[in-house]
Amino acid sequence: MIRSTRLALLGAVFAIVALAHGAFAAAEPITVRIMDFDEQPGSMEITVSALDINSRPLPGLTADNFKISLGSAQLPIRELLNPEAAREPASVLLVVDVSGSMVGEPMNQARNAMRDFVQTLEATDFVSIVTFSNSVTHLQPFTTDRNQLSTAITSLQASGETALYDAVLAASTQMAEAPTRRQLVILLSDGRATLGLPNRDASIQAAVAAETGIVAVGLGADLDTQYLNQLATSTNGRYLAAPTPASLRQAYQDLAYAIRSQYTLLIDVPPSVDRTVPGSVRVHATYWSDTSFTERALSPLPGAVKPPFDMRLGGIEAAQKVGETLSLQPSAPGGVTLARVEYLVDGAVVHTAEGADLGYQFDPASLAPGNHVITVQAIDETGKPGRVDVPFIVPPPAASSGGFSLPIIPMAMALAVGVVAWMLFKLFKKQRDVEPVLVSNKINAWEQRIPKREASRGRNAPDDTPEEPEVRQRPAPIRPAVVSAQGRIVIMDEDAVRNGQLDAIQEYEIFSSPLTLGTGPGADMHVQDATGAIAAEEARVWVQKGRLVYHKLTTLSAMATEGVTSGWQFLEDGDEMRIGGYRIVFQYLANRPVVEGDKPVDAPTGLPQEHGMHIRHAWDGAGDYRSPTDFTDSSLEESAGADPSNREEEAPYDRTPFPDEGGYRSA
Repeated sequence: MIRSTRLALLGAVFAIVALAHGAFAAAEPITVRIMDFDEQPGSMEITVSALDINSRPLPGLTADNFKISLGSAQLPIRELLNPEAAREPASVLLVVDVSGSMVGEPMNQARNAMRDFVQTLEATDFVSIVTFSNSVTHLQPFTTDRNQLSTAITSLQASGETALYDAVLAASTQMAEAPTRRQLVILLSDGRATLGLPNRDASIQAAVAAETGIVAVGLGADLDTQYLNQLATSTNGRYLAAPTPASLRQAYQDLAYAIRSQYTLLIDVPPSVDRTVPGSVRVHATYWSDTSFTERALSPLPGAVKPPFDMRLGGIEAAQKVGETLSLQPSAPGGVTLARVEYLVDGAVVHTAEGADLGYQFDPASLAPGNHVITVQAIDETGKPGRVDVPFIVPPPAASSGGFSLPIIPMAMALAVGVVAWMLFKLFKKQRDVEPVLVSNKINAWEQRIPKREASRGRNAPDDTPEEPEVRQRPAPIRPAVVSAQGRIVIMDEDAVRNGQLDAIQEYEIFSSPLTLGTGPGADMHVQDATGAIAAEEARVWVQKGRLVYHKLTTLSAMATEGVTSGWQFLEDGDEMRIGGYRIVFQYLANRPVVEGDKPVDAPTGLPQEHGMHIRHAWDGAGDYRSPTDFTDSSLEESAGADPSNREEEAPYDRTPFPDEGGYRSA
C-alpha cells in the first residue's frame, strides 16, 4: 500500500479559515482538501475535508456530491464513509514555542486554545505535546486521557531562547511512535530560531521523510515566515497566520472541526488506467450551486501493470452467426507491433501464432449450437498486452433429408392456398352469423307513430301484410397486424465473459417503440452493476430508419447540481458501444417493415417524445356497429317503397339509442 502522506489533515481547513482581524483573504464558498491518501492496485482510499465559507463542516454529503478523476479517466466511487461512520482515530502532535517572547498574553491564549482543541476532538483521538525554548522537551506522550493533557497544558511556562529547527527534528522522530496512521503535527511559534541554526535544511528533510502533514501556526509579525511556509508546503501541510493572541483560539477550534469532519471515499481504479506512469488525482465536490476541487500528484504505483491496448479482430462481427470456416486476422492501433497472439474459444486455447503470420482459420464445426465467445490475447514487442472478445452464435445444423427429396415448393404453395381458403371460410361464417339488424322501410310521421286502437284489436285487412324489414349487417372489424422486430442488440458483460460465463451474453429484439435499459427491476433490458455507473433507468432504445437510437436518461436534480445532460447516440448496423462493464452490439434486421393496421408503413420519422409513448388505434371487435349516416331518410326511401296507407300498422318507433351511437332501433 502506497501513502503519499500520513495525514494532510490540514490543507482543507486553512485555505478557508477566516480568523479575526482579517487574517485571511476572501474565502471560497466551499473548500475541499485531500486529507489522507492510500492506494493499491485496483483501488484508492481518499480522505477529504469539506468546509463552508465559515470553516464549518458540510454535513450530509453523499457520493453524488463528489467526482474523482485520474487524468482524463473518471473513477467510480464504490463507497463513501461520512463523518458519522466509524473512523480510525487521529494522532495529533502539538509542538509549542515556550521561549521568552511568549510570556504573558501569548502564553495564556495558547493554553486556552489548546485546551479547547483537545476537548473538541473525538474521545478516541490521541494527542501528544512537545515544547521548545533552549531545548526540546517531550512533555506528554500520546494519550487519550483528557485530564493528563489538561494538566500538561496548564504547566506550560515561557522563558529562554528558540530552538525551532531542533523542535521540528524531534517532532519528525516523535511521529514514528504515533499509535494510528492518521497523523498531524500542529506547530506554534512566534519568532525565529536562535539556537541550532545549522539544522535548518536537515529539519525540512526530516519532516518530509516522516510523511506527516504539518500545520505551521505563526503568531504575531516578527516571524520566519519563509521557513514556516517551506515547512508546511514540503509536507503537504498549510501555513496559518494568527496576527494576535486572541485569534489562536479560533484557529485551533477550526483545526479540531477539520479533523472531525472528514469523508472517506473508496475508489475503484479500472484496468484501463495506466498507473505505471506519474499521474494526478482530482477530487471535485459540489454543494448546492457551489463547487470546489483539489488535486494531488501521484508517482508511478509499484507493482502496477500496463493496461491492455485496444485490438480488433477482422473476419468476424460481434453476434455473427458462424456456420462455416472463417479467416480471422487481428489488428492493433498504430504504433503497436504484435509479437505473439493466442486464440481462445470459451476460455480454451485453440491456436497460437507468432511472427509475421498471426491469422487463424477458425472452423466452428466442433462447437455446440448456441452462444460462444472467441478471445484474442496479444503481446506487443514491448511486452504490453492487448485483448479483444467477440461473441458469436453457432446455429443448429440443417435437418437431413436422408436421401429422399420431397417437392417442397409445390407442397408449400398448396399449404398456403389451404390456409387462405380456411381463413376466407372463417370470415364468411363469422359475417353470416352476425345478428341481423331490423330497420323499418320508412320513418313514420310523428302523428302516425302511435298505434291505432283498431289495429291493436286485429282489424287489419287480410292482405295488409307488413313490409319485410331490411336486414343490415356490421362488417367484420379490421385488426392490426403484428409489429415485427426491427433490430437486435447483444449485451455482453465483458468481465464475466472473460471468466468463461457464457450466460453473461444476452440478446434482445428491438422495435420502433422504446425499451428501457437499466439496473432497476422494471427495466425491459435488465443489467447488473455494483459500481453505480449504470442507473436504474439508464436509457431508452429503439430502431429508427435502420439505426439504433440510444437516449440516455438524466434526472432534473442531476442536471441542476452536477451539470449532467441527457444524450443521444445513433448506432449503425454492426456498431457497438460500452456502458459500465457492458459492451452493446447492434444488428439491423433489414427488410422487416413495421405494420400498423392493414397497411405497411415505414419506421416512424422524427424522434419520439420524451415519455417514449406512441398513439395506438382503438379496435372494437364486439357488439353491433352502426353509423348515424346509415339511417337517413334518403337511404330508407331508396328501399322497396311502402304504401303510406300502411304506416299506421307499422310498429311504434323506439327512441332508445344504440350504445355510444346516435341511431335509433325499431321496436
